[in-house]
Amino acid sequence: MIQNLILSSVPIPELVNMITTEVVKQIQQYVEKPIQIEPTRLYGDKEAAAYLGCAALTVLKLRKTGQISYYRYGRKYYYFSNELDEAFKVQRRFGEGRRKTNK
Repeated sequence: MIQNLILSSVPIPELVNMITTEVVKQIQQYVEKPIQIEPTRLYGDKEAAAYLGCAALTVLKLRKTGQISYYRYGRKYYYFSNELDEAFKVQRRFGEGRRKTNK
């Protein structure tokens, strides 16, 4: 039974050297890139409203409709800043954008 059969016109030592060089290049790409960990804050209802630029009642409505994720501990609700950012990545922030003007 033949195991580890390699069909190549390149001699095996050169092939091993080529593969090793490519693996080292790939590893160096990952090592050179700094890993950035964004700090995550935990907000209550009022703090989340201030962070989003809206009223606390709006946060309540967004939570009830499932537009933002939340965590409950006892009777309080909490929101992570990165999850709020993710929820509104496509949508505009409250209080920004076009407004109707009477002319």
